[in-house]
Amino acid sequence: MATTTSKLRVIAGAAIIVAGCAGRDDQEVAATTNAALEAAPTGVEGALPPPIESAEVYVTLESPREDCPALVSAPCSGGYLVREVNRDGRLRTVSRFVSELERGALEQAGGAGKGELLLRGHFGPAERRTSAAPFTVLEAWRGLPGVEPSPLDRFVAVDSDGDRLEARLLNRGGEHRIGSVSVSDCAPRLVDPTWLTARVLGHGAIVAGRLDDGILQAGQVFIRLPDYPGPCPGLRMLCGDRTATYERDANHCLEPTGCVERHFCPLFLPGCDPGYRLVSWASQPDGCAAFACDPAFLTQ
Repeated sequence: MATTTSKLRVIAGAAIIVAGCAGRDDQEVAATTNAALEAAPTGVEGALPPPIESAEVYVTLESPREDCPALVSAPCSGGYLVREVNRDGRLRTVSRFVSELERGALEQAGGAGKGELLLRGHFGPAERRTSAAPFTVLEAWRGLPGVEPSPLDRFVAVDSDGDRLEARLLNRGGEHRIGSVSVSDCAPRLVDPTWLTARVLGHGAIVAGRLDDGILQAGQVFIRLPDYPGPCPGLRMLCGDRTATYERDANHCLEPTGCVERHFCPLFLPGCDPGYRLVSWASQPDGCAAFACDPAFLTQ
């Protein structure tokens, strides 16, 4: 699978829209919006080619089990249901997972809720004892906790070519020119939208969303695993009896912004939604804390 590795600076011609956190009514989505993210039919109109066991496919895990902390574990065999994205929505039983993921990805995948894990891999031959097939996992993404995309949303990877952005339909093929990406519909409270957009444009995140006047409106963002901060320079300021202040960039790195006189700061801590952890740092102009809510699985 091609992933976007271009730096954000090469996307100078593409606007990044982060505004208007209002909800949406799925019934108001125009038919042309969905059609714009559909691939051309193959063979009989509207038909899809039959699945090929050895072909790579993208699926969501629809039946996670609490007794299975990772994708590979002895008690985890059997009882899984997966759904191939952008297809007819049918569930398929998986007898067991065979993982080729690195350890960090496995750890960050643990504990995901229904539909929050997106996996790239392939089915093997059905096993005689279960009549179900194993699934070899080659790559994994994890969605934002507590965020559920609309059934009308399409799963796409965003590719960049200079100042061009294209949405590529998973499992279906076909690329569609887009002007920008908006995460405002799916970013929970205090989750940094700049970081989230950077994951889509430069770190291989997958979007479940819809096309609206050339803007890819994300209903859910699946972070490619493993995901770590940085690389960060690790710079620290020496301010004596004053307070060193920082700002956080799109990679969750703290960058020094100066020294300020110590001030009295409000003893207030905002709350994060379930599945997120509160982080803080001293900020301008008075050295008081700035806050953000990060997905908790990133610390695993």
